[in-house]
Amino acid sequence: MHKDEEELFDLPLFLGVLGIPESEHTAVHNALTAGVRAYHQAQGGGIEDGESLIPTLMAQATAFGYGVLEILADETISVESRKKIAYFACQTADPFARDHMPHGLVTFISFLAQHQALSVDLFRSVLLALALSGVPDKLAGWSEEWALRLTEWLLTRAAVSDEEKQWWLWYLAAHLSQSMGEVLLPVWAAHEGLPLDLRRELLWGWLMNEEQVGYPPANWRLMQATFAGDMELAEAISAEMNLVEEANVDETAVLADLENTPHIPPMPDHHGPGNDPVGFLTMLMGMKFGEPLLPPIFVRRFTVGALAALEGNPLELFQMLLAEADAANEELRHGVLDALPHFADGFTATQKRQLLDMGLIVSRTAVRQRLYELGASWFGVDYVQEALTDSAASIRKWAMRYNDGVKRDA
Repeated sequence: MHKDEEELFDLPLFLGVLGIPESEHTAVHNALTAGVRAYHQAQGGGIEDGESLIPTLMAQATAFGYGVLEILADETISVESRKKIAYFACQTADPFARDHMPHGLVTFISFLAQHQALSVDLFRSVLLALALSGVPDKLAGWSEEWALRLTEWLLTRAAVSDEEKQWWLWYLAAHLSQSMGEVLLPVWAAHEGLPLDLRRELLWGWLMNEEQVGYPPANWRLMQATFAGDMELAEAISAEMNLVEEANVDETAVLADLENTPHIPPMPDHHGPGNDPVGFLTMLMGMKFGEPLLPPIFVRRFTVGALAALEGNPLELFQMLLAEADAANEELRHGVLDALPHFADGFTATQKRQLLDMGLIVSRTAVRQRLYELGASWFGVDYVQEALTDSAASIRKWAMRYNDGVKRDA
């Protein structure tokens, strides 16, 4: 093939190499067609006929990922066939090749985890590839349902140390959307697959904006050492990796021997015309790895209530966060207000009043508004009188409306 000639996805070859039963060929074809449409829709366009574009688009790793997601969702295709395709899709991921990161990688390993067909090694390798790649959304295509399945798999793996499990939760949290976090974070905070002391440490790490909590796996530490230029440490970690024996799923039982088969795009062809050492070096020089990943603010806000539940007596925690005169802690004060109603029965009237007053001293308008509203629910109209002299006009207007309402109800 000429170097500039466009590679095409060969569906019959793909189905034959992976040993997909003929009775499922139509379903796979239809799913890939749906994947073409989904890919175009994600790019902001739309097409009527996706079938004719399968040879060209499915040769591109990103678009191929959309097709694989459709295949994994089609329950008319056997689990065994879907596992083979998920494995193949994972093998297409190569952060050092151009445009070779399929969309939906984390869902592929979540599917394998659901069916007890995911090895710890493949889990680590896929997430490392995503970290090394320039893909901005590391969790693209991941739904709450798949995330819960992969979480359950991870936290119940005997081959993964508790410190590594803790680190993976810290790492994944840094990439969560808020909607995903609202589902996953309560599960992680309560999951007994991680010991209580490590869950508490993880929560404090999020709350205090730590750059890292837990202990990353060897392949991750190897990359950190390599990119930091610490060759002595890198060599030591390499030796450690050779000595470590992991309990892996026998992936050869469901994955074709791709080394002895024709090249099938979008699989990277490292030995053919797709090999690009100059491009590899250019990409490597521009890559960054192991930079601090701080938790999103919504993670820190959630952590307030989760820690309050773990600590038993959250009064000191609430006092610390409400009194901290730091604008960056404003969302944490919102976290306190989210949690306070759930613990109010354990506080005396004096303690409640102290908490409210502490927050009013340092907080901005939105938090002060919530503090006054909470105070009104606890102490009635007497507490609202203080809001009439607040520096924010919106709060003074709220207080006047509150008083008018009380008078009408009297």
